[in-house]
Amino acid sequence: METEIIKEKLIERFELKDVFITPFPFYEGGKNYHIGASLVGQILDELLLDGVNVGIGWGSTMEIISKNLVPTKKLKKTTFVPMTGGTNQLPHYFRTNDFVRNFSESYEANAKYLFAPFYVEDPLQKEYLLASDDLKEIIEIWKKLDIAIVGIGCYIQKSPLFQNKIFDEKYLKLLLESNVVGDVLTHFFDEEGVVINLEIYKYLVNISLDDFLKIDLRIGIAGGLQKVQSIIGALRGRLINVLITDMETAEMILKNAQKKRKFDSIASRKIQKERKTK
Repeated sequence: METEIIKEKLIERFELKDVFITPFPFYEGGKNYHIGASLVGQILDELLLDGVNVGIGWGSTMEIISKNLVPTKKLKKTTFVPMTGGTNQLPHYFRTNDFVRNFSESYEANAKYLFAPFYVEDPLQKEYLLASDDLKEIIEIWKKLDIAIVGIGCYIQKSPLFQNKIFDEKYLKLLLESNVVGDVLTHFFDEEGVVINLEIYKYLVNISLDDFLKIDLRIGIAGGLQKVQSIIGALRGRLINVLITDMETAEMILKNAQKKRKFDSIASRKIQKERKTK
């Protein structure tokens, strides 16, 4: 009963299409996380349909989920595709092609792989890549995606993108100055969900924000107290419209979002009062 109440509050608060709450965490470090990951696999099994295009994101959560799928059907007319390029300079949980393979093999579905670097040093190099037949096919599918399944990043300072010096430190400084709390597919956003405009985007081989936001079902899978602000930002920015999280995280999302709403209400009344006295 409590789960349903929290679910309805989250749907109403953030105008979501749906919310799924697992009793166990599904992220590494959480107790019984393999059980939680299998529960997420069951949820995805309900959401996945035959005859659709599905975009897959990266991250440690996506890696765990892709290894704990619970298929009950074959999706022979469905195509899974990565939404980012790859690189050997980042940890294994950034290898999106591997997750696409896990999904496609589990569901006996089709897979399209992206054999291109995530980051290029010259925008002209990106243009040449995008003009290739292989990438043209991927980009066309990106524009016709029906479902996206993504994780939500946090801890910008500790991101492998900066620790491994994929991105210059000047961008880290800019993100910190912009109060960035997280990212979805390297589209960085602040606590209000506003995506920060960065020059570096022109060097990245990934789905554009415009194409991503046109996807009908944008499923965000994230949990853990360290990700609460990141999830709230993604929800406020409408970057995702379906949330899969665990009970403890769901409770904290509601609690923190309500605190912000109460603060905004007090601030608004204060501003109105000051205007009246002028």
